[in-house]
Amino acid sequence: MSDLRAKFGKKVRDMRIKQGYSQDKLAMLSNIDRSYIDTLISVSGCDSITTTFVTVIPIVYGSEVM
Repeated sequence: MSDLRAKFGKKVRDMRIKQGYSQDKLAMLSNIDRSYIDTLISVSGCDSITTTFVTVIPIVYGSEVM
């Protein structure tokens, strides 16, 4: 599971950077605390990936998800 989290966190980070978003901007757009974004990207303990899929992924991927 940690390998999946590491890959997921890296992908979110890469797409965040590609979109030109800071962690603060992504947190604001996804209505998630910035510390959660940091935890997700650093993969130090993301408890709920479901929340991330519903809120963060559409923002960092934009129309690529649709």
